[in-house]
Amino acid sequence: MKQIKKMTAIFLALVMMFTMAACGQDNSTSSTGSTESDEGTAEAAVTEDVSDDQGDAEADTSNLSIGVVMKLYDEFQNQVIDGAKAAAEEIGAKIDCVAPDDITDAAQQVQMIENFISQGVDILLVDPNIADSVLNVLKDATDKGIKVVLVDTDSPNFENPVTYVGTANYDAAYEGATEFASRLPEGAKVVIATGMQGDDNHEKRSSGYKEAMEAAGCTVLDLQYCDNSADLTGAQVEDWIQKYGKDGIDAVMVTDDDAGAGAVQALKQNGLVGEVKVCSFNGFQVAIKMIKEGSVEMTIAQQPYEMGYESVMCGVGAIKGETYDRQIPVDVEIIDSSNCDEYLK
Repeated sequence: MKQIKKMTAIFLALVMMFTMAACGQDNSTSSTGSTESDEGTAEAAVTEDVSDDQGDAEADTSNLSIGVVMKLYDEFQNQVIDGAKAAAEEIGAKIDCVAPDDITDAAQQVQMIENFISQGVDILLVDPNIADSVLNVLKDATDKGIKVVLVDTDSPNFENPVTYVGTANYDAAYEGATEFASRLPEGAKVVIATGMQGDDNHEKRSSGYKEAMEAAGCTVLDLQYCDNSADLTGAQVEDWIQKYGKDGIDAVMVTDDDAGAGAVQALKQNGLVGEVKVCSFNGFQVAIKMIKEGSVEMTIAQQPYEMGYESVMCGVGAIKGETYDRQIPVDVEIIDSSNCDEYLK
């Protein structure tokens, strides 16, 4: 009887061992199945994330908002705006364009940039009145993930723009001035009226003018800031005529076409149109008309529409992960009596 009980106990023990082993195998299988299921979920999540990244690369541009802050409203700035609007319309994005009432009002421009930041725009195009006045507010924009594109005017000390799209102002002025010097008498005496002090564009243009004229053997009598104002430029040219005499100046160079109109008016009042040659910059209609009438020798024409268009497209590209050179130069062209009819509207 004891033997039977002993065998029965052994049998029961063996049954229990097999049962536990089977349960352990089932649990192991269940655990493995759970792990495979989790890995499948993780893999699906990774795929979904990749899909989201690809979605960013192919971003729905109709959801983008673009803010444009120019220096002021004039013929040139309006053409930049037209180019930007054309690009925005092409991609279906929302765009809003503003500018200060006065080109010297840097504080108003900063306020406009701050307004766009608070609105949460995706892309910000800025044409700084004064290069360093916008540094802090542009940094604030990039810190908030806004893609900042500098258009027409660079802010060289701003470290994180998508790019600067505009004229290489020093190079354009230097090359244009070299051509202008070839049309003047040897050792010509020249005066230069430039824009607002601190405006990166006009600082570079006036430097390019001055260095090219001196390299060509001309004498630069004076260089003065005239804030792109026709009235201030006209008054300055009048002062130069009084100072150096009617036969003491061979050429007047200005860094803006509107200001050039003031220079021409002063020359007309002193009977010097045609005797004193004028070189201007921008390619505005006012300059082209003066070239046609013979009161301006040439203007160095920019392409503002292209600047606006390309700036928007660079901002969109940056959102999609594309990178650009620090500067994207836009070509210029000399307009003079030989080709002015092609540009006259």
